[in-house]
Amino acid sequence: MSKFWAIKDDVQTVPYVDLERYMGLCDEIDSYQKWFEKGLTDVSAYYAIDGNSVNVINAGYKNGKLKRAKGRAAVEEGWGNARLK
Repeated sequence: MSKFWAIKDDVQTVPYVDLERYMGLCDEIDSYQKWFEKGLTDVSAYYAIDGNSVNVINAGYKNGKLKRAKGRAAVEEGWGNARLK
């Protein structure tokens, strides 16, 4: 497993997350750059619930062209929506 995605032993999962509160468009102010964001400007992420999954579209501009990366995470049962895989 990549260390980027590894869960550290000292990180605790909250008992419940209201996923609806986190859906929609989020503009990125600053972050640790992910591989799919390299060289992009005006980065944003759009989150949407699809059944028991969360879809995300990360987008930004490189040399004036829109670039996108799509992802999907399934809610892990028994964790109150607090863990996705």
